[in-house]
Amino acid sequence: MRLTSIFYTLFLVTLALCAFSPEEIELFETQNKLTKDFKEASFYTFFQISPSASTKTIIKNYKKLSRKYHPDKIKKATKKDVQRYELLNVVYDVLKSGRREKYDFYLQRGFPKYDKADMKFKSRVFKPSFVFISLFLLLVLSVLHYMILKINYSSQVDKLQRIIDEIRTAGSNSKIEEISEERRITSQELQKDFLVRIDGIFMIDHDENNNEVFIRLTTDDIPEPAITDVFTINAVLRLWNKTNIYPIDLERKIVKKENDYQPLVKEEKKQKKRTKLPNGKIVYK
Repeated sequence: MRLTSIFYTLFLVTLALCAFSPEEIELFETQNKLTKDFKEASFYTFFQISPSASTKTIIKNYKKLSRKYHPDKIKKATKKDVQRYELLNVVYDVLKSGRREKYDFYLQRGFPKYDKADMKFKSRVFKPSFVFISLFLLLVLSVLHYMILKINYSSQVDKLQRIIDEIRTAGSNSKIEEISEERRITSQELQKDFLVRIDGIFMIDHDENNNEVFIRLTTDDIPEPAITDVFTINAVLRLWNKTNIYPIDLERKIVKKENDYQPLVKEEKKQKKRTKLPNGKIVYK
C-alpha cells in the first residue's frame, strides 16, 4: 500500500515534469509573436540592447521604444500597432524580472516549435518525455524495492540469529563448547519448546499423531531475495509467461532439508578388568 502511494505521487510528479509551465508557454508565445514581425529577432534585438545589458539600460530603451510604438504617437494606428505596443510591454516585464534567466536559457539552447496538430509546444532541446520519465521512475522504484527486500531479509536473519543465541545461552549458561548434553528450554517470548544440543538448536513441534518433531533452527532456511522478486521484473516475467513461448519458473524453490535430528547416543562405559596384584592390592584395568 505504501509503495503504491509512492508510485502515485511520483506519477503526478512525472506529469508535471513533462509539461511546460505556464510561465514558459508565455515566453514561447511572446517569442513567436515577435518573430512574426521581426524575423530572427530576440527580446534583446527588439530592445536594441545586448544580452548583458543592465536593468538601467533596459528601462532607458523601453521609454524610448514606448514613445515610438505607443498607438497615440502613431497617426491612424492599426490593430497591429496596438498589438506591437502590448508586445513591447510583455517583453519589458520579462527583461526586468527573474524570468529573464529562463528566457536566456531557451535563447541559447533553442525555443520549442509550436505544433498546430497537437496544439502544443515541442522542445528542440532535450526535455524528458512522459515515457522516459516513467521508465526512469520505475527503475528508481525497482532499486528501492530491492533494497527494501534486502533490508527485510537482513532483519529476519538477525532476528532468528538472536533467538538462536538466546536459546543457546539459556541452555548452556556459557559457550556452546561447554554443552555436553541435550537440554530442553522453554521460551516464554515465543511460547515454544526447544532442544539445545552441541550440534545445534531444534524447535520442538508435534505432528498429526502428536509425536514430537524436531526442526533445526538455522538462518540458511530464510530465502535470500532475488532480482526476480522485484515487483517490476516479476510483473514483466509473469506477462511473458502468459505467452507460453518460453515460460520462466518464478516460484521460489525452497529446498526442505530432511529432519537431521538424531538422538544423542551415550557411550557405554567399558567394564574394567579386576586384577589382584601379588601384594594383595586390587586394581581395575
